[in-house]
Amino acid sequence: MLLAVLCAVEVRRRLRRVNQLVLQLMLFSSLAIAWLIPSHAVLGLPFAPRLAAAIALAFAPIFCANLIFSDRLAAAADPTAAFGANLLGSLFGGTLEYLALLTGYQALLLVVAVLYAGACAAMRFTRRGPGGVAAQEPLAVRTAPRP
Repeated sequence: MLLAVLCAVEVRRRLRRVNQLVLQLMLFSSLAIAWLIPSHAVLGLPFAPRLAAAIALAFAPIFCANLIFSDRLAAAADPTAAFGANLLGSLFGGTLEYLALLTGYQALLLVVAVLYAGACAAMRFTRRGPGGVAAQEPLAVRTAPRP
């Protein structure tokens, strides 16, 4: 998982501009593909293709989500608070991952898609300043002043 995060950060670092809509389409496409491909189709493959397919299906959404986060973090007025909010979201998502034990992986993908859709919708409602550029508003999460 951390390797997927590192790869996304490095890819984002090398890109000058990214289109958030394209990244969001990539995220939801990767979730849809993972949801549409049944696990028995992957498990029936020989070892090397099975490993490649499992890695791609499991980590493509993580990679895409981290591309989005890296881009948003670079533009954040308060990167410390933004990173903290991301960590809280990671903890919440990790806890929700246990739902897969009750519902199965396919249903968990639907929960993930709904949560990402909520996050993307929240990004759309960011206040825009002159020229359509997002205003640099402080996040609701405050950090303690440094001595």
